[in-house]
Amino acid sequence: MSKLTHSAIPELLGVINEEGLYGFVLELKLGTTIKDMLFKQRHIFTNNEIYMIGSQLINIIRYLKQNSIIHRDAHVFCYQ
Repeated sequence: MSKLTHSAIPELLGVINEEGLYGFVLELKLGTTIKDMLFKQRHIFTNNEIYMIGSQLINIIRYLKQNSIIHRDAHVFCYQ
């Protein structure tokens, strides 16, 4: 992951391996999430917006695959 350079993928800043806790420390990406748009802003996506988001996600996953990274769903914990 440390070799990835893609504007949509947070930079790997470090790794935590402490007392059975293993995780990645990633760059914070600012912006509004799709979750916030759906549930807080009640945004209704147009067909074009859905297409654009889907295309962007496919391109990101393609980039990951080309760099031998396999994406899996995971639980994300954010401590501030």
